[in-house]
Amino acid sequence: MKKGITVFLSFAIVFLFSVQVNACTLFAATGDEWVQGGGSLIAKNRDEKPSKQYVKVVSPDNGYRYFGLFVDSNNGELRGGINEKGLVVICSSASTLAADVKTEDQKNRFRSDYGVTDEYIISKCATVKDALALDKSIWAGAQNIMLADKDEIACVEIGPDGSIAVKETMNGTLNHTNHYVYEDMVWANVKPYPESVTRYERSGQLLAETSHPFIMEDFIAFCNDKNAGVHDSIYRDGENNSSQTLATMVYDLPKIGTASVYMKVRENPEDKGKEKVYRYSLDEIFKK
Repeated sequence: MKKGITVFLSFAIVFLFSVQVNACTLFAATGDEWVQGGGSLIAKNRDEKPSKQYVKVVSPDNGYRYFGLFVDSNNGELRGGINEKGLVVICSSASTLAADVKTEDQKNRFRSDYGVTDEYIISKCATVKDALALDKSIWAGAQNIMLADKDEIACVEIGPDGSIAVKETMNGTLNHTNHYVYEDMVWANVKPYPESVTRYERSGQLLAETSHPFIMEDFIAFCNDKNAGVHDSIYRDGENNSSQTLATMVYDLPKIGTASVYMKVRENPEDKGKEKVYRYSLDEIFKK
């Protein structure tokens, strides 16, 4: 991983400009050493230009029910959620692709023959192991998908050619942003994105240097970190119509007992500073 980051940083320095693209920060921890009481924690900040979004429960005809954050465009696609079995699926787009590849990828909207990748996984899989055992053709779209259940966490980098690189652990941490960091996938970093590297390194620093085992409130605090200013921080205030943090989601998946969900969501573009906060147990979500 260090080799991959070094290659990307060197590549980014060559280019003296940055790009405004969609951005997200993902991180997770699992195991007794890292999460108080055991189990897992996983979080995502969704960063994009202001747009309408909402939370809801989906009850598929053939699959597990799930609760998540959805965007108003692109047929209401999922941007992160948890299913009734306690599996969390969150994602970030790969924003370092060549322009023509990125345009084509956006047209496909991360779809395989099975449908939108993260929506298929969250409706069909009960555990991380279930997801990682799926046919490789399901992993579509140039993106990074992070998974968690009460026993383990994993991150899958999906390349523009459909290749994948996977990292998983039952005792440790993972973090990701919007460029490829795994050694087998760094070749796909074509356009520089220094701000993604800044968020990646900061989230890794917070995980490594903050006293642990962690609780949910620690992850909420990480999501609110603003140490690199309005454009480059994990929590991005942004300006005008620039990319900014529109939602925070944190999931606590204990070894024993029901999972807990925290979501802070700007439902309408004009609601900056008036975000809604949702706190539910998994039991409450699916009993209502």
